[in-house]
Amino acid sequence: MNANGSHATQVTKDKVTHFVVDWSPDGRRLVYDDGNPGTPTAIVVSNTDGSGHRMLTHGGTRDFGPRWSPDGRQIAFVRVFGFSSGVAQETYVMNADGTHQHLLHKGAKQLTPAWQPLP
Repeated sequence: MNANGSHATQVTKDKVTHFVVDWSPDGRRLVYDDGNPGTPTAIVVSNTDGSGHRMLTHGGTRDFGPRWSPDGRQIAFVRVFGFSSGVAQETYVMNADGTHQHLLHKGAKQLTPAWQPLP
């Protein structure tokens, strides 16, 4: 929607919870987690009008808290293996198209990663 609340557009049509939504630096795409509490979740990217919906992660994990890098080339997110309160949370980084997912930090308890520009 516009800053004044006009022209609201529904981006997703499914009946799942989106905990974190982040705008791409160029303002043309959104990245968000897609799923419900207690179930596996995925990281999804779409255009701001809701078209081009594409899953970037899949599987039996809970992937959430996606954040675009300042240059728009990568996305950081948290991956949780399992559903009990004591399971490890790991921070991953992947290319904006979902390729080259790699572990950045193991065992951190965080809800969403954050990028910080270099000095």
